[in-house]
This record gives sequence, structure tokens and C-alpha cells, in this order.
Amino acid sequence: MMEEPILKAYYGDIFFEFMLQKKSADAIIILPGLPSSNSSDEILRFFYSKGYHVFSPKYKGTYQSNGKFLKTNIVEDLSAFLDALNTCSAKSLWDGKRLNFRIKEKILLGGSFSGAIACGLAAKRKELSRIILFAPIWNFVKHNEFGDEQDLLFVTGLIRRMYKHLYRFDFKNIQKQLSNVKEIDPSNYLKSLDQPILIFHDPNDKTVSIRHTYQMLKLLKRGQLVAVGYGHALRVKALQKLYPKIDAFLND
Repeated sequence: MMEEPILKAYYGDIFFEFMLQKKSADAIIILPGLPSSNSSDEILRFFYSKGYHVFSPKYKGTYQSNGKFLKTNIVEDLSAFLDALNTCSAKSLWDGKRLNFRIKEKILLGGSFSGAIACGLAAKRKELSRIILFAPIWNFVKHNEFGDEQDLLFVTGLIRRMYKHLYRFDFKNIQKQLSNVKEIDPSNYLKSLDQPILIFHDPNDKTVSIRHTYQMLKLLKRGQLVAVGYGHALRVKALQKLYPKIDAFLND
């Protein structure tokens, strides 16, 4: 039996991959980490197999998406993506056919780099019913303030060297660039963020320290933490083991 294909489309400047159920279903929207391999096939297929529509947009200025990375407001860019998603229609790049679908609830899945971005987007868009985060950066200003986490200045240079044409940007320090986006500042997004949030974080994570998550749990209205020992990256093997908790969270 042939696998269901992963479809490709554009909403404006944003390229995205997606899989659709044949009936009305909840939708998982996957926000990429940084840097990203650009392959979310396994995660797309995993959630599709659980009965969800799945959408994986690429940030403007990355991979097939048009524009310059972080030249425009990343939360506003993703909000425009949601506006297009709400038309419940997409034109497949494979054969040019327009596909229609019906969405019940929209759920954000992200982590690491996309943590604060997911929070900022959910604070802005109340239609996002739930959030699942893996080892999120909550506040770019405070990241690595004690020198014991991944250095984002180094990561900026690494991306410039290793992903030269896949991330197109002019800034020198991504941490400083993101510090100017008011929507991803906790002092702003915490005012409106009231969706349930399920957080997975490894206590031994050296890329993003769990201490930030412990601090945020005191401030979040509806956050719950599951401490896990699966490292920093989101992998399908971990998802498979954690899915009973995810399923219970999504169907509570």
C-alpha cells in the first residue's frame, strides 16, 4: 500500500507542507526549530496517523519560503498564515489542484527556538486552542544569561556558514534581532496567554535550561510540565513514548 503523500503549497510568501484527513478533524500546526533540517516528514506522518490534519509552515526567508528571515515580524507572518488557513483551502504544488478541508480545533506544536513564538502567536490568536512545547525558549532576552546554555550568537554564525542559501538574513545576532519582537516578550504575551500548555523538558538539557520552564510555570495560567529524559531535540521515537500524555492533554 502506498503511503499517503505529503503535500506542498504556498500561502503568500510562506511555503508549507501538509497532510489532510478525508473528514473534519483537529489540526496540528508545527512550528520549526532553528536551525531546521527542513524535514518534518516523520512528525507529519505521526500526527496524521493519529487522525489529525497536519501543517508545517517554513518561516519567511527560510528554505522554500520567500523573503528575508526575521526582516518582518515573525508572529505577524504566522498570523497571516492562519488567516489563509482559515479559508480551508490550499492549492497543491504537485498537480495544481485546489484541496478543501474542514478544521475543528487548531493546536500549536513547537519547541526550542519556536517556544516564545508559539506563545506570542497563541496570545494573539485565540482560535489556537492548545499548545504543546518541547524544551522551549520562553524569553530570548534571558536565554544564556548565565553562560550555561547554547550561545545564539554562535548559532547565528553557524547558520550563515552551514545554511548559506537556506536561511537568508542580514543581521549578525539572532538573539538581538528577536529581542525587538514585542509579541514574544513574556511581559507582553503572558497578559493574554490563557490556553492550556503541555511542556516536555529534560532536566539535563544543556541547550535550553529547564530552570526557565520552572520559572514560567509560576506565571502561566494553565501550564503543565512533564520532565522527560529524551534530550533537547524533538524526535518521533520520543513522541511515540509520550503520546499517551499528549493524547490525554488534547482530549481533556
